[in-house]
Amino acid sequence: MHMKIEIRGHFCTCGMLIASLLAFGLDRVHAAPRQMERLGRGVVAVNRGDGKVFVSWRLLATDPQQIAFNVYRSIEGGPAVRLNDQPIAGPTHLLDQSPDLTKRNAYTIRPVLDGMELGPSRPFLLEPNAPGQPYLVVPLRTPPGYSPADTSVGDLDGDGEYELVIHMTGRGRDNAQRGQTSEPILHAYRLDGTFLWQINLGKNIREGAHYTQFMVYDLDGDGKAEVACKTADGTTDGKGKVIGDPDADHRDPSGHILKGPEYLTIFDGLTGAVLANTAYIPPRHPTTQDPTPQELAQIWGDGNGNRSERYLAAVAYLDGQRPSLVMCRGYYTRCVIAAWDWRDGRLSLRWVFDSDSSQENRAYRGQGNHNLSVADVDGDGKDEIVYGAAVIDDDGKGLYSTGWGHGDALHVGDLDPDNPGLEVFGIQERFSKEGMNFRDARTGKALWLVPSVAADGIGRDRGEGPGRGVCFNVDPRYPGSEAWALGAGMSGMYSAKGQRISNARPSSCNFAVWWDGDLLRELLDRNYIAKWNWQEANETILLVADGCLSNNGTKATPCLSGDILGDWREEVIWRTRDNTHLRIYTTTIPTKHRLFTLMHDPQYRLAIAWQNVAYNQPPHPSFYLDESAPLPRRPQIVTWQILDLPPVPPVDPNLPTLFLIGDSTVKCGRDDGANGQWGWGRPLAEFFDLTRINVRNMALGGRSSRTFITEGLWDKVLAEVRPGDFVLIQFGHNDGGPINDNQRARGSLKGTGDQTEEIDNMLTGRHEVVHTYGWYIRRYVTDAKAKGAIPIVLSPVPRNIWKDGKVARASEDYGKWAAEAARQAGAFFVDLNELIARRYEQVGQQKVSAEYFTPTDHTHTTWQGARLNADCVLEGLRLLEGCPLKDYILAGR
Repeated sequence: MHMKIEIRGHFCTCGMLIASLLAFGLDRVHAAPRQMERLGRGVVAVNRGDGKVFVSWRLLATDPQQIAFNVYRSIEGGPAVRLNDQPIAGPTHLLDQSPDLTKRNAYTIRPVLDGMELGPSRPFLLEPNAPGQPYLVVPLRTPPGYSPADTSVGDLDGDGEYELVIHMTGRGRDNAQRGQTSEPILHAYRLDGTFLWQINLGKNIREGAHYTQFMVYDLDGDGKAEVACKTADGTTDGKGKVIGDPDADHRDPSGHILKGPEYLTIFDGLTGAVLANTAYIPPRHPTTQDPTPQELAQIWGDGNGNRSERYLAAVAYLDGQRPSLVMCRGYYTRCVIAAWDWRDGRLSLRWVFDSDSSQENRAYRGQGNHNLSVADVDGDGKDEIVYGAAVIDDDGKGLYSTGWGHGDALHVGDLDPDNPGLEVFGIQERFSKEGMNFRDARTGKALWLVPSVAADGIGRDRGEGPGRGVCFNVDPRYPGSEAWALGAGMSGMYSAKGQRISNARPSSCNFAVWWDGDLLRELLDRNYIAKWNWQEANETILLVADGCLSNNGTKATPCLSGDILGDWREEVIWRTRDNTHLRIYTTTIPTKHRLFTLMHDPQYRLAIAWQNVAYNQPPHPSFYLDESAPLPRRPQIVTWQILDLPPVPPVDPNLPTLFLIGDSTVKCGRDDGANGQWGWGRPLAEFFDLTRINVRNMALGGRSSRTFITEGLWDKVLAEVRPGDFVLIQFGHNDGGPINDNQRARGSLKGTGDQTEEIDNMLTGRHEVVHTYGWYIRRYVTDAKAKGAIPIVLSPVPRNIWKDGKVARASEDYGKWAAEAARQAGAFFVDLNELIARRYEQVGQQKVSAEYFTPTDHTHTTWQGARLNADCVLEGLRLLEGCPLKDYILAGR
């Protein structure tokens, strides 16, 4: 028997919930939200070739549960026509049955929340006579002799949509190979092919899979992604600035680069300009930039760079909230991992892990792969670095080392839903019992092993274990992901329990992609996508990218695979055969599943960032997807903005104005939903007829009834107030703080009397007479009336504080005093505190806490909470007898 428990609107089996809690503890449930990028709708529209257009868009993890969507089409710039009869509350796609494909069609999406249609998305333009093809074309400026290879995405300009950063490769070399290489080049493009910049890493960075790792991510949380990579003398940024000595040439006669300064550089994602440059950690040698082969061998195990010149990179939320940059060196012998923070224009070193720095750490020598992964393996809300057969904890200390050694493939995810937490699947290069290995990600305990059978006798893999291995959910008969490997005589397919379930296996042992409508994964290899037919033990080709090529030689990987557009299914980016374009392939197959974008799952998003590293690996989310399992609950994240709202019209001087003054519960920050927080002033505007009245939200977070006056904010409002205007006044949340200190000094005296206290303000340095809360409220009322405006006082909104199932009221302090001051000054009064408290109690504490307040505190509301509060303001206004403001409320609101 399976009991179902609902958590934040999603169901899970009781067994799965208990397993998760046992593995991760309550810290995982209450982890602080992560700062993620603000994404738009990612609208994409594709001519299916049958006269119909498949339109798809993102559901965001920050969207309210009940959000729905309308889809509009505009032809040749004409009026937008809605294509759906009812708001779409299911999967985020629509099939346009009757487009005029001879003309230019623009598709936009408008969210619908509680019956209110919000602002439109950025339009997707389908050009006239667009061919029936499931891909977008991105024209490139590929340098002569180069080809577009590994690609990453990031929001470089802060508009909520992704741009591309492409590694342009010429002649590359493996570390074991002699010979000079081409200079590695990075290009940035918008999805329409607009060229943004070129960064030439120069002759002193060797071209090859193991040298040129680049990270694209918003590292400082300003809404725009940066680019980070290793650089050297002669690297030229996107503005033409050269790093270091432009004439230096550190290549030796064999083409290797084993001397010279090494740098870590942060580039501006939009311009390619250098933002910060520092010494790369670790250097090849601790005391010299020109080490001898013997000196290199003493540290790394050889003197020819085969071990010292192998690099990895990643991004990880090491503090659980903000991303850090992780740069690595070495994995055959010594391995060093350096974590960096890019914050407020400053690059700082967080920690360094060195396998050779202590006897304890030597257990981590030789455990790295040609790849790595990042995941919260121990459930504390902070990421660990899965460094092949070992894991480094978020604090830069070793969590565990299995001792299984180096391998070529690595998969981390909820690969076995019956085992609490995450699992790690890998393969082992040395010929031994861990040929295929499957372990508990938290402890390193082996869950099952399949030994190598027969080592290759010739070639580069002579005497080694398997060279390929994967772990994907492709067979619905067995819970979890299935695994198989190539090489070392290995055969068959294994379940997540290590059971050999089939003697047959797919011919592909490479990437996977969610492409069709179900929750099983499809196989991605070379330039095709295939479905594993588990009943017949064969593959059905779903798509062949004619005219396209894969990258990385026999590894045959795409430029990128990931959920970068449309609904939750993944796109695949391949280069064209002539290297002049990229094609972004996107599915046109309907699905019955409504799922937030995978890019809002932190583990998956970080996997897209590290996908370009060395031997590219496919991304895995932190959750399990299967037709028999519940859909995952939404991750705890915050973004710069959660909704696309229609802009408030500019002020019309011929109309009366409703002014709102107060604190962050009225207007939070810039009123753009940063960190998922909204004040009630923004949704309130949607309830009024803005063709008849202006709404000006002039509240400011952190202010009290006192400091809104003493900082001159009230004077600025009064300067604009005219006869016939209205002023809504709500203060109290910040009035209870200290009257005088060097931090905020914003408190007012309690009550409504005329008592005062004189202070020398420690914060401002000015002498000040401090009054009661009621005195300041009366001051607002008196001043507004003197200007001919109508003041309306509101008691402060309640906090998310409960006792015995009841919301804590302000009826004995600021709510009471607001009512008294309004009565004393002859103003209208709305007991907003009581109205909202009653509504919260009707909804219930669990839902209020989960949906109406942000996870970070008990004061600031989400969009849903702000909208409920605004609805209560409206309710209170309707109850005011003789208040003309009611006449401007929209009919039906």
